[in-house]
Amino acid sequence: MRAIHHVLLAMGLTVMNAILVHLVEFLMMEAVFLPVEKENIKIQMVPAKDVIQHVLIAN
Repeated sequence: MRAIHHVLLAMGLTVMNAILVHLVEFLMMEAVFLPVEKENIKIQMVPAKDVIQHVLIAN
């Protein structure tokens, strides 16, 4: 029972970490690309999602 709790806790922390990374990425993009056209923002958001996926896989 305790082992299951630890696994769930680890998964929860991983999800929280992924959400935090996503938020930081999004906020950084908003700050950097706000003056730029929206089409360029869309182009820049694809690599960020790839980075987030790599972070998830790494964890």
